[in-house]
Amino acid sequence: MDRYPGDCRVLPAVATARQDLLSEPDCAAAGRIVTAGQRPGDGIVYNGDFGARRAMAHELRKGARPKDVLMKLTPQQAGRYTAVEYDVPAACLAGRRRLWLVSAAAAGTRSGMRASTAAALAGRFTVVHTNRLHNLTVQLLERRNR
Repeated sequence: MDRYPGDCRVLPAVATARQDLLSEPDCAAAGRIVTAGQRPGDGIVYNGDFGARRAMAHELRKGARPKDVLMKLTPQQAGRYTAVEYDVPAACLAGRRRLWLVSAAAAGTRSGMRASTAAALAGRFTVVHTNRLHNLTVQLLERRNR
């Protein structure tokens, strides 16, 4: 008698269950990009649905990771599903030379972003590299020289 009767029949289902859903962003690849390219002092900002921040926190959970510069309260601290961001994003960006922008916004990396955040980024940073992934964009931003 087999030790686990019927095990062989579920193996194809297990492989299917481990595949990413078609609508899910590729946060694993985004995590690898940020991990490989980050430097001490880097920050990270998010745009899009609340899932990207949580997924990236999971992907970047081992070792050093960029500081989430706009997050005022974690979802746990806020008692809700999303983090609470600072009202004045320009102050949060002070002193940062490089930022990673992770965007799950469907229409573009800054589509749907708070106007104050988009303005603060546009006025201070320039895009130096863009990685377009499945349902996710990762951009490296560097401070403009003035």
